[in-house]
Amino acid sequence: MVQITHHFPVQLLSFQHFYQLSHLLDFLLAYKWRIICKYYRKILQTILMIVTLIC
Repeated sequence: MVQITHHFPVQLLSFQHFYQLSHLLDFLLAYKWRIICKYYRKILQTILMIVTLIC
């Protein structure tokens, strides 16, 4: 019984930590994807320019 009461706050803490970590990860991913989309458009435009120059 003592072990269960001792283990429960640790689980709660780890869950809270995981929750915060997932939020941070979501934020970082969203930011990363925004940058990727920004550059992806530029890369796509350059590829289209190269293709139009070659053809």
